[in-house]
Amino acid sequence: MWYLQFMYSLIPDSWIELATYAILATGITLYILSKVVAWIPFIKGYKLPMELVGVILYGVGAFYAGGYGVERMWRERVQEVQAKVKELEGRQAEVVKVIETKVITKIKTVEVVKEVIKQEIIEKEKLINANCDVSPDAIEMFNKSVTNPELLQTPAGETK
Repeated sequence: MWYLQFMYSLIPDSWIELATYAILATGITLYILSKVVAWIPFIKGYKLPMELVGVILYGVGAFYAGGYGVERMWRERVQEVQAKVKELEGRQAEVVKVIETKVITKIKTVEVVKEVIKQEIIEKEKLINANCDVSPDAIEMFNKSVTNPELLQTPAGETK
């Protein structure tokens, strides 16, 4: 079945549209001619076959015209989406640069916080290890190390 769709895709769209409307017009014409033929005595016998073929061709033409209309609608939708994709691909570099900047900033902030906490631990090492008790300073440093790095910033925006 796929090969029929492939063969169908090789036919230009204008030819398909022309064939669809030709079938529709032929069906309408045959139906109208079948009504006219009823008045002509020597071809009166062809009235019923012309009418039947006209109605069948009209139905097939209407079916294909509707299907082709939907096909065109979806093709237009695909073109719109492809245009949006191209636009977003063009903006991709800007967005990636902004994201990289934010990630690098956060990584640097974490590194600075890590170093500040390490320095505090080194400074208060003797206090923390005294009597094998957990001092409030150790708990406070632990809490600072697992919470937001903004807590370590001074009002001027500089880290301690």
